[in-house]
Amino acid sequence: MISNHKTEPSARVVTASQPLVDALLSMNTDNRKMREGIICVYMREIEQGEFVLTNQGVGVDCDGILTDGQHRLEAIKRCGYPPVQFVLVEGLSKKAKEKVDQHAKRSSRDMFKMFTENKDVCNLAPAICRMLLRDEKHAGFKPTFTEIYEKYEELETEIKSVLSAERGDRFFAAAHMAAFVWCVNKFPDKKESIIEMHDRAVIGANLDRSEPAFLLRNFCLTHRGASAGTQVQWERFYKTLKAIYTHIEGQTLGVLRATDPR
Repeated sequence: MISNHKTEPSARVVTASQPLVDALLSMNTDNRKMREGIICVYMREIEQGEFVLTNQGVGVDCDGILTDGQHRLEAIKRCGYPPVQFVLVEGLSKKAKEKVDQHAKRSSRDMFKMFTENKDVCNLAPAICRMLLRDEKHAGFKPTFTEIYEKYEELETEIKSVLSAERGDRFFAAAHMAAFVWCVNKFPDKKESIIEMHDRAVIGANLDRSEPAFLLRNFCLTHRGASAGTQVQWERFYKTLKAIYTHIEGQTLGVLRATDPR
């Protein structure tokens, strides 16, 4: 049972059911607008068996208003009310809502550090894998940590080979590196040539102006420090792909355009 006016805070582990989830969602009368991307992330976690019991759950204040957990509850509802478990805290102070999601969250980089001791991998691999997943799905795709780490495990050899190349992690942004990883995976027989082109772009010595490596290097230098918004990330990704494809084909370029060459 859920009390609409509980004066003393209490916490318990509950199992989702249609009556419980619907009752909690009916209390969602004073909350921020739900974000579809977050709901979809929780739905995929449920469908993949990755929705596990943690200390973070659902909160209801002393007046019976839902203060935390609306995205989790909506995802459970859309998935057909599977019997997943979560912590339900009732009787929270009205001020509790002000404190929800206000402090530092654990990033994908933080999570990677729990699974690997390779610092370079921890710094860029999550962003590389996120970009590759968005390329596979769609630009607005929000992958779960599990999906990010599974992509890393799938492409671990390729990611490490690109990250170990000439100072790339300090010259190229993650979207550039994601394009190199994609190409190394797609063209394993061209791996040495791709890494060589990567290194030439980073070093910048003895480059002809029509070489893809020169144009890619020039693009990186002239746009260094640019805001890493979605449009900029895709421009970086596609221009790098275009440069690599042109290099593999032994061609030259007059202008490096953000067009997908695949």
